[in-house]
Amino acid sequence: MKTRNIDPLKAASGYSSYFDKLTAWFMNLRSDCLKYSEYQSIYSESTRLQAALCKYYATFIRFCQKVIQDNQKESKLNINVPGIVSYI
Repeated sequence: MKTRNIDPLKAASGYSSYFDKLTAWFMNLRSDCLKYSEYQSIYSESTRLQAALCKYYATFIRFCQKVIQDNQKESKLNINVPGIVSYI
């Protein structure tokens, strides 16, 4: 497998930006889930709401799976960054 030389600062900045955005997304999701939990208790008889929440949570799970898969792909790349562990 070929190695790539990359600028460590650019790599760190890119991953920092990625994880900052991911963290912000999860923080927003937390507040949304709290609201949806309240809706669920208020409208517990609504089958439409239950179906919508199931779709929402299923989408969230698929998103998390995709994030994990993408991070596993990145960690398998052989990246040569002088002075830094060669995985990102």
